[in-house]
Amino acid sequence: MQVPHQLDIAFTQPAPRPLALDRVVWMCRSRGHEIAALEFDAGDAGRPGSARLTVVGDASRLQLLLCRLAGLIDVASVAVRGDDGRQPQPPM
Repeated sequence: MQVPHQLDIAFTQPAPRPLALDRVVWMCRSRGHEIAALEFDAGDAGRPGSARLTVVGDASRLQLLLCRLAGLIDVASVAVRGDDGRQPQPPM
Protein backbone atom coordinates (compact mmCIF):
# COMPACT_ATOMS: atom_id res chain seq x y z
CA MET A 1 0.00 0.00 0.00
CA GLN A 2 1.39 3.39 -1.02
CA VAL A 3 1.38 5.77 1.95
CA PRO A 4 2.76 9.34 2.25
CA HIS A 5 5.33 10.02 4.97
CA GLN A 6 6.84 13.35 5.99
CA LEU A 7 10.56 13.19 6.71
CA ASP A 8 12.83 15.78 8.32
CA ILE A 9 16.50 15.48 7.51
CA ALA A 10 19.23 17.45 9.27
CA PHE A 11 22.62 17.76 7.64
CA THR A 12 25.94 17.73 9.51
CA GLN A 13 27.33 20.98 8.15
CA PRO A 14 25.96 24.52 7.83
CA ALA A 15 26.26 24.27 4.08
CA PRO A 16 26.07 20.60 3.08
CA ARG A 17 28.40 19.51 0.33
CA PRO A 18 26.97 19.98 -3.16
CA LEU A 19 25.76 16.40 -3.62
CA ALA A 20 24.19 15.88 -0.17
CA LEU A 21 20.65 16.59 -1.36
CA ASP A 22 21.22 14.60 -4.56
CA ARG A 23 22.17 11.55 -2.47
CA VAL A 24 18.96 11.89 -0.41
CA VAL A 25 16.80 12.11 -3.56
CA TRP A 26 18.62 9.17 -5.17
CA MET A 27 18.20 7.00 -2.06
CA CYS A 28 14.46 7.68 -1.85
CA ARG A 29 13.92 6.88 -5.50
CA SER A 30 16.15 3.80 -5.50
CA ARG A 31 14.22 2.38 -2.51
CA GLY A 32 10.89 2.73 -4.35
CA HIS A 33 9.63 5.92 -2.68
CA GLU A 34 8.35 8.74 -4.89
CA ILE A 35 9.11 12.27 -3.71
CA ALA A 36 5.85 14.23 -3.65
CA ALA A 37 7.27 17.39 -2.02
CA LEU A 38 10.71 18.67 -1.06
CA GLU A 39 11.87 21.76 0.85
CA PHE A 40 15.60 22.43 1.26
CA ASP A 41 17.35 24.94 3.50
CA ALA A 42 21.12 25.16 2.99
CA GLY A 43 21.60 26.65 6.46
CA ASP A 44 24.18 29.28 7.32
CA ALA A 45 27.14 29.78 9.63
CA GLY A 46 25.00 29.40 12.75
CA ARG A 47 22.78 26.45 11.85
CA PRO A 48 23.01 23.27 9.80
CA GLY A 49 21.15 22.69 6.58
CA SER A 50 17.93 20.70 6.50
CA ALA A 51 15.41 19.14 4.16
CA ARG A 52 11.75 18.26 4.57
CA LEU A 53 10.39 15.64 2.22
CA THR A 54 7.07 14.00 1.63
CA VAL A 55 7.70 10.56 0.20
CA VAL A 56 5.09 8.12 -1.04
CA GLY A 57 5.85 4.44 -0.92
CA ASP A 58 5.25 1.09 0.67
CA ALA A 59 4.88 1.54 4.43
CA SER A 60 6.61 -1.79 5.07
CA ARG A 61 9.79 -0.46 3.42
CA LEU A 62 9.90 2.86 5.29
CA GLN A 63 12.19 1.63 8.08
CA LEU A 64 14.76 0.44 5.55
CA LEU A 65 14.63 3.82 3.81
CA LEU A 66 15.13 5.64 7.12
CA CYS A 67 18.18 3.51 7.96
CA ARG A 68 19.68 4.07 4.51
CA LEU A 69 19.11 7.83 4.67
CA ALA A 70 20.64 8.04 8.16
CA GLY A 71 23.76 6.32 6.83
CA LEU A 72 24.38 8.82 4.03
CA ILE A 73 27.36 11.17 4.09
CA ASP A 74 26.45 14.61 5.51
CA VAL A 75 23.17 13.39 7.07
CA ALA A 76 23.07 14.00 10.84
CA SER A 77 19.54 12.77 11.56
CA VAL A 78 16.30 11.58 9.97
CA ALA A 79 12.89 11.90 11.64
CA VAL A 80 9.36 10.99 10.58
CA ARG A 81 6.66 13.56 11.28
CA GLY A 82 3.13 12.61 12.35
CA ASP A 83 -0.08 13.38 10.46
CA ASP A 84 -0.41 16.68 12.33
CA GLY A 85 3.04 17.84 11.15
CA ARG A 86 4.68 17.50 14.56
CA GLN A 87 7.29 15.06 15.78
CA PRO A 88 5.62 11.99 17.29
CA GLN A 89 6.11 11.75 21.04
CA PRO A 90 7.71 8.60 22.45
CA PRO A 91 5.41 6.46 24.62
CA MET A 92 5.64 7.09 28.36
